[in-house]
Amino acid sequence: MPPKNVQATVGEVIAWRNLFWGLTDAMTRNPVPWSGATVLPNPESAQAYRVFAPVAYPRIRELTESILASGLIYLYSHAVDFKSPARMDDILTVTTRTEKAGTTFSSIRLSP
Repeated sequence: MPPKNVQATVGEVIAWRNLFWGLTDAMTRNPVPWSGATVLPNPESAQAYRVFAPVAYPRIRELTESILASGLIYLYSHAVDFKSPARMDDILTVTTRTEKAGTTFSSIRLSP
């Protein structure tokens, strides 16, 4: 996925949500009669839901992971954590899947 503004990504997720809410509303507000006094969800809307769902769920997951997935890994509890380079190097080696232990913490550039 090409890099994109976080707001645009969230907007796309909201658009998917609105699509499914609209389809769900259409299924329930325009039902078709069935046996006796029962009704079925609108079949046209239900079919559209079935078509879009396999496309939407992986896409929404991809969008969510692009925004959140790695960001939460690097949030440590306190600035004091950075005062212990050996401990931080062990944590960063695991969380960033670095091949060489002992080099991760020294390669981080902290912003002022």
